[in-house]
Amino acid sequence: MGQKRAAVMYFTENGRKLAVQVKGLLESPGQGMAVQMGKGPGQSLQEWCQQAFQDAQLLVFIGAAGIAVRTIAPFVKDKFADPAVLVLDEKGRYVVPMLSGHVGGGNQWAVFLADGLSADAVITTATDLNGKFAVDVFASRQNLALTDRKLAKQISSHVLAGGQVGFYCEGGVLGKIPEELVWQDWGAGLQGSLGRCPQPSGEGKEGWKYQIYTGAHFYGQPENTLYLHPKSVAVGIGCKEGKGAQEIESFLCRVMEERHIAMESVFCLASIDRKKEEQGILEVAEKYQLPFY
Repeated sequence: MGQKRAAVMYFTENGRKLAVQVKGLLESPGQGMAVQMGKGPGQSLQEWCQQAFQDAQLLVFIGAAGIAVRTIAPFVKDKFADPAVLVLDEKGRYVVPMLSGHVGGGNQWAVFLADGLSADAVITTATDLNGKFAVDVFASRQNLALTDRKLAKQISSHVLAGGQVGFYCEGGVLGKIPEELVWQDWGAGLQGSLGRCPQPSGEGKEGWKYQIYTGAHFYGQPENTLYLHPKSVAVGIGCKEGKGAQEIESFLCRVMEERHIAMESVFCLASIDRKKEEQGILEVAEKYQLPFY
């Protein structure tokens, strides 16, 4: 991943002065963002915003929240894809995450800037306000592919209501597990067994309404299990010259399914240098948005 980018918009001279401070904080050694200040020559506010949504991970508006809302409205699509958007008043008293507070890191950026500007971060997301585990934030911070957004939302609601969630990680856990998660041992079947789906054990008296499974594998069961997949699998692939993409993809998916490996866990395709122009492999790599080495 390349250098992260931020775009800062201001509307008054006081706003410009604050924007300079924001730029300095975001470009500091600990953050290292590339910051664009204001609009380009002849560029409208809408054009600036559209370009920023495409290029930047963070947008900062210094001015009225209403201006920010109206400006970003045509470009808002999905909290898993939208950049983080913050609003600061031009006196630098408040930093408000408006969009992608969780997955996009807006809440973290707000706290960081508030600390650097001696301002107050105005956080409104429920899990943060209540100090609860948020599975979408966890997945984002750990670079895990979140496979079911609807189920992730249900888990967050369950946690906010005081519920606990079963949790398992193939690679073990470093550090303390949040109190909202209860470790489950999925038992035999993970090491070398390809024929059956392992079932969790160690459930509470009434079992767990929801479960989180973290690892490169996918077993498809039981119900209400959210899989979080790390990008940890490199797929070595070869073929006869001229082999079609459809046949390559079909074979790849079948092998992955037989071994219960999730496609979301694949971070690249790889082959010998003679295959670097093999059209079928290139098409499969493009379809799954995977680099081909």
